Amino acid sequence: MKAWGPGYAVAMKRAAAVLMTLLTGCNVPFTPAGPGGCSTDFVPAVEVEIVDAETGSPAAEGVDGRVFDGAYSDSLTPKRSAVGGLLSLAGAGERPGLYFIRLRKPGYRDWVMSRVQVGKDECHVITRTVVARLERAP
Repeated sequence: MKAWGPGYAVAMKRAAAVLMTLLTGCNVPFTPAGPGGCSTDFVPAVEVEIVDAETGSPAAEGVDGRVFDGAYSDSLTPKRSAVGGLLSLAGAGERPGLYFIRLRKPGYRDWVMSRVQVGKDECHVITRTVVARLERAP
């Protein structure tokens, strides 16, 4: 039986270092897998990044947002914050569909978007992220 030489240990250490870099260097959070290998995350169908059209600053704070798909309706809830305030709202968790989005905020014009198609893969919906640039009311 042939014994492994000193070069083998060095090669294995390098391989382990590369593997650890690949596993920990990704910007993807670890999520425990549920049955069938899917994560247990509750994924929103729609995420709306909301900014002031004039300044480009986050403007989701104080927005009343809803999504509609036929008779189905869901309110949008806070999703992501950014420097300067709340950036996005999300809703319709784990529900594929064809959505109409409506945003209302005092001091701004209502914002709407229709025909936002959301599909799914074997585990979750595939979140559609849209950007709403709110215009100040006259």
